[in-house]
Amino acid sequence: MPRYFALRSMVLALFAVNSIFWTTSAAQAQPFRHKFGELRSYERHWLAVCPEAGDTYANTCRGVTHAGVSGPFFDERLSVELDKSTGKHSIFIVVDNYETLDKTKPVSLLFSSGKRMSLKWGNDVEQNGNTVNEFVFTDPAKVEDIVSRMKAANHVTMAWPLSNGTADTVLYSTIGFTAAMDFAKKYAGQPTIR
Repeated sequence: MPRYFALRSMVLALFAVNSIFWTTSAAQAQPFRHKFGELRSYERHWLAVCPEAGDTYANTCRGVTHAGVSGPFFDERLSVELDKSTGKHSIFIVVDNYETLDKTKPVSLLFSSGKRMSLKWGNDVEQNGNTVNEFVFTDPAKVEDIVSRMKAANHVTMAWPLSNGTADTVLYSTIGFTAAMDFAKKYAGQPTIR
């Protein structure tokens, strides 16, 4: 009998935590002005960020998610930007094992729908300027295809080939991604909510 009460207590506790989580998630989707002047909104597993109107990049908003946390730093960041003036997206990825990447092999993407993509270094993937651990997907048609597939998926797994023959495989949730991109489209270039 004590085991029954322990199990019952555990189930009730999980239900209470789950109820709080879902209530909080719905409330978090309200835009707010961050202390840096940006307009932000938490969209499930994604943070949507738009610069303040009048900023040089005011027409470009982004959605950001992370695969994990290591100490005070976020690991493996995935950012998708929308330029409202062109309607085009850009994809930036911070990779943890950047020193040992094998750039002779393609980066692989696997979507929860089962669809796969391969991106070649130089044609589809490049280092983002002088930022050693951030990379950008460069083929505009493939970027739009990736964004479309992310909107239809629950997650995307990226496999970054390493020089030792293995891969740095990272799973990113896409839950909330569509809402983050909708937020970006709506608020890019708009005055910040006060």
